[in-house]
Amino acid sequence: MSPEQKAVLASYERMVEMAQHLTPEERSALAEWERANLGDGVTSTSDWPGWEAVFARLSH
Repeated sequence: MSPEQKAVLASYERMVEMAQHLTPEERSALAEWERANLGDGVTSTSDWPGWEAVFARLSH
């Protein structure tokens, strides 16, 4: 596995772990964003802008 592939895999692993700790409000915001933005075959759940705030909250 290349370093780039390892970095992508690590990113997805962090997202999956963070998803387990979303607040009800964050889950709702993610679901709403997914309804409005997914389905084009390009955008994915990992593109949700809220991940940055979740990461910041869980890093403390």
